Amino acid sequence: MINSSTNRIILFKHGFSLNAFFLICVLFFSHCRVHLLPEFDAAILEQIDQTAKRVDKFYLELLELDPANLHKRSYSSCSESYITIQSELNSLYIKNKIRPLNKNTLRIVEITRDLWIKYKSEHKQAQTLTNGVIELNRQSMEELFYTMRIAEKIKKQ
Repeated sequence: MINSSTNRIILFKHGFSLNAFFLICVLFFSHCRVHLLPEFDAAILEQIDQTAKRVDKFYLELLELDPANLHKRSYSSCSESYITIQSELNSLYIKNKIRPLNKNTLRIVEITRDLWIKYKSEHKQAQTLTNGVIELNRQSMEELFYTMRIAEKIKKQ
């Protein structure tokens, strides 16, 4: 049978270990944050907004052109805008690629960039765009930029 003084020593040893463990946990979790998302970047959010505006303006201007004058909607008349926007999307891709823990946002940017290149290629091949195609492309891009904005804004929290 263990006497009471031995019991106190065993309890003290276990109590000390348990208290030390809880103290370490409290200190660790109160002073350290686990980052599962990259830090919010206001400059990237601004670039997302500016690029989204450029894309929207591009498609709205195309919609304003008279479909009877198809030459005004030709790829050659839009190629400079396509290149400018693709350059912005490439820049967003690179900026997001170097950020740690940013795989999901990077994928959204990559999808947006790849879709833009696809739309550009389709326009180049068809040489003109109908109102329906313009509106569908515009809505698709709008949804992707919305998702990009949300992905960046959520990092503020």
